[in-house]
Amino acid sequence: MLEDLTILITTYKRYGYLKRLLTFFSLYSLKSKILILDSSPYFPDDAQLNNLLANDRVQLLRFSDDIFFAHKIAEGSKHIDTKYSVLCADDDFLVPKAIELCVDFLEKNKDFSSAHGFYFLHHLEKKNFFYIDALYSKEVAISEDKTLDRVKSYLDGSLKYNPMYAVQRSDMFRLIWGETKKFVSDQGLSEIFPCTLSLLLGKMKVFPVFYSSREPNTFQWSSNAFDQWNSRMYSDDKLTSAARGLSILLSDNCNLSIKESELFLRYELDGYVKSLDAKKTQINRRRYFVLLKKIKEQMRVRTRLKLFISTILYRDCDSRIYPEYYQDYENIKKVVVSFNLTQKELNQSRRELSKLI
Repeated sequence: MLEDLTILITTYKRYGYLKRLLTFFSLYSLKSKILILDSSPYFPDDAQLNNLLANDRVQLLRFSDDIFFAHKIAEGSKHIDTKYSVLCADDDFLVPKAIELCVDFLEKNKDFSSAHGFYFLHHLEKKNFFYIDALYSKEVAISEDKTLDRVKSYLDGSLKYNPMYAVQRSDMFRLIWGETKKFVSDQGLSEIFPCTLSLLLGKMKVFPVFYSSREPNTFQWSSNAFDQWNSRMYSDDKLTSAARGLSILLSDNCNLSIKESELFLRYELDGYVKSLDAKKTQINRRRYFVLLKKIKEQMRVRTRLKLFISTILYRDCDSRIYPEYYQDYENIKKVVVSFNLTQKELNQSRRELSKLI
C-alpha cells in the first residue's frame, strides 16, 4: 500500500541529516515516493547524497532560502500525485511498517483524517553508546464524533499527540497546508493551525506501534527570546486571522454561522496560548533548571539500569519495539551510529530563527 504514499521531507541547511534519513529509507525496498522540500541557500558537492537522490522515486524541490516552512509545504503539496501523504522532518525517522498500517487503517475508516503511532527519542553518546526511550507512548485517539469536541480536545493543551506528522489523505493534506499558507505567516501558529484543521476534518488514530524516532531537541531559548516569541507569534491580529481562516471550514462542518465559529475558535486558541505561557513560565524559572539538572543526573543511572534490563529481555531496545519492530530499531541505530552527527548542524536553523525574533 506504500506505493500510493508520498513522504514529504522538509530540510534547511542540514544535509548531513537529510543524507542520514535517505540512507535509512534505502535499507528498505520502499515503494513510496519521497519528495524533498529544500530551502537551503546552497547545495553540497556530495557524491553519496547525489547517489541517494538519483533514485527514481525520490524528487528534490528547491525553494528560496527565505520561504516560510509552512508555505514551502503548501507549495510542495502541489506536486503530490499519490492518495496518501506524510510529513517527515529531516532529523526524524518514520518506520515504513507502521506507516503502512496507518495507510491501511485510513483506507478502511473514512471518518478518520489522520493516523500515526508511538514516538521515541534516539540518543547517541560517546560515539557508540546508543539508546532509545519513549517520547509519547500512550495510545490516545481524538475520535469524538462531534467536530467541536475534537477541536476542544486538541486545543485544551492536555494531549501530547497531534496529527502534524501523521499519515493523511493527500487531498486533505493539500487543503490543510493551502489554508495554512493563507492564514499563517510565522512560527507561532504553524503547527496549531494545520493540526486544528486536520481534526476539524476528521478523527485521529494513534496505534500502539513503533511509528517514529526523533532526534532530541537540545536547543534552549533565552527568557528574553521566549517573551518576544509570545508577543509577536501570538498577537491578537494573528490569532484573529487564524480563527477566521478555520471558521470557514468549521461552519461548513457544524450547524454554526461563520461568526459563531470564529468566536468559538478564538476562545479555544486563546486558551491554548495561555497553556503555552504557563509551560514557558515554568521552564524559565531558575529553580526548575536546577531541579531538572539533578533529575537528569539521577536518571542517567536509572537509564543505564533500564538499558541493562532491556539488553537482557529485549536485545537493548524497548518492550514496545521488540520483537516486531526490532529490525527497524536496528536500522535506526545503524545509521545514527555510522553518521555520528553533531548538534551544531541540527540546531543551526533554530539558532538563526532565535536571532530573527
